[in-house]
Amino acid sequence: MSKQCAEDSARQTAEQGATHYPGPRRGAKGADCDRSLIALHEEILAGRTELIDEIAKRLLGIVHQRLRHSLRRIPDDFLADAVEDAILDYVKAPHRFCANRGVPLEGFIHMAARRNALTVYAPRPRASYARGSS
Repeated sequence: MSKQCAEDSARQTAEQGATHYPGPRRGAKGADCDRSLIALHEEILAGRTELIDEIAKRLLGIVHQRLRHSLRRIPDDFLADAVEDAILDYVKAPHRFCANRGVPLEGFIHMAARRNALTVYAPRPRASYARGSS
């Protein structure tokens, strides 16, 4: 399915002569940023692995800030690790992201980082509750 998505994206790019992206819900500055991230993503799919550092630099601060805002009770170091893990997961398999679904790359990484943070920092039941009270 993801191969098909990548092929569809490449075909649309060739047909349109430019990077296809349906557009974000934010203002013009955010749209330019998202289009440049999609362009970097397509270059990474094409095999230019040297651009991974660039995409990681752009996403690290933005996603970390969004997570800090939405998950205020989770310590900052857990959030930083969650964002780094999400970016590393993306780098290992960039074909899993499909721009045609209408989700910006930043949102894709944010949801993965949120899942990572909530998984690692999930509250665990107390041992006394698990064994029963004596």
